[in-house]
Amino acid sequence: MQQLREKIDSFTILLTHKNRAEEGKIALNEVRGQLKDYKPLSIDLDSLRAKIDRFHKIDAVFVKNSQNQDLYSKIRKNSRIIDMDLKSAVNNYKRLLKEVKICPICQNKLTDEHLKEIKL
Repeated sequence: MQQLREKIDSFTILLTHKNRAEEGKIALNEVRGQLKDYKPLSIDLDSLRAKIDRFHKIDAVFVKNSQNQDLYSKIRKNSRIIDMDLKSAVNNYKRLLKEVKICPICQNKLTDEHLKEIKL
């Protein structure tokens, strides 16, 4: 009786494993069926490389634009400084002319009319 019980237990275990294997086989077949519908991902490498190259070109233009903006700011700053220096020089020149009281063009006595005529 003991042997019969052991054989039944052994058969039950084998039957359980067989059922699990069949369930696994069914699941595997379902997955295979689902995979038939999927197509492998295709990547157009040439298009991707072209987009990467374009990105690098745009990045280079951005960097150059930033450098140009920095240069433009420096030029504007220097232009303002030169403009102030020029106005100061013109004022000093007019002040000196008034001190000397001689027109640099006609060598006559300097008047307000002479100052207006001198284009600075």
